[in-house]
Amino acid sequence: MTHEVQIGSFKVGAGNRPFLIAGPCVIESEQLVLETAARIAEITTSLGMPYIFKSSFDKANRTSITSYRGPGLDKGLTVLKKVKDQQQEWPTDQSHVVAHEKCDAHDAGQPHYPRPLCQFVFE
Repeated sequence: MTHEVQIGSFKVGAGNRPFLIAGPCVIESEQLVLETAARIAEITTSLGMPYIFKSSFDKANRTSITSYRGPGLDKGLTVLKKVKDQQQEWPTDQSHVVAHEKCDAHDAGQPHYPRPLCQFVFE
């Protein structure tokens, strides 16, 4: 059975057109995030493809414990809010820590799905 789901300003599933979720793995800088989001939006708009920006503020599953994990919750949500203001669509993030799910992070974007939940729901 195919289900239709409303995501922001568009619908997915049940025969609707494909959409893209894309962005840098982790928020490296505000400038990079805003430039990347704008360029992907430009490309997907030219293709008539709906798009959700995604980048993590705390990438806990890095290959090395010394790797940069991101700017953290407060600064990361500030950057994602700027993406929302630029694109008029809420971005999303991939959370890895249950505490992030219980904070006001949902005010900054779409629901923040932990990777195992995304695999269960979307794969």
